Amino acid sequence: MPIVSVQMFPGRTTVMKEFLGRAIVDAVSEIAGPPRENVQVLFRDVPTEEWAIGPTLVSSRPALPPPDYVPALVSVSRVTLKDGKRADYIAWRRDSLFPFLASQQGFLSSTLLSTDDANEFFVVEKWTSPEALERHTAEARTAELRSEESELVSASVDGVVAGRVIDVFRGRG
Repeated sequence: MPIVSVQMFPGRTTVMKEFLGRAIVDAVSEIAGPPRENVQVLFRDVPTEEWAIGPTLVSSRPALPPPDYVPALVSVSRVTLKDGKRADYIAWRRDSLFPFLASQQGFLSSTLLSTDDANEFFVVEKWTSPEALERHTAEARTAELRSEESELVSASVDGVVAGRVIDVFRGRG
């Protein structure tokens, strides 16, 4: 039964914590395998006078300007598999593609969505920026993976839709 502890400065609403908790539970369940109902998330608000970075309490540090918010880029692609290649495609994503994506600067996540057609998927990828996705696309290993994928896929439409994530809690994006 995984327990995830989140410690942060005060100021998040209950709704923000609920959404953060759901995202954490989903990630732990999808990646590590336990049922969602077995994942526990503990939130602890720590006042700035009880948190030090280096030798200085956060409450004593000069206020930094807020960082520029750069919304993540989300790309949705459609993939149609060759007949009988579903299990091979899923194994290829898990064993070949995911380890490479995890090593890529600017990669945030990849989700595979199935449809009623056993041979059709939508791939939702999240990147920190279009430039990060472009750097990934230019990698030699990306070309090798595309070649491997072509053995399993009959059609792939990249970037069916792409856009930036909107921060609904702060109205940014």
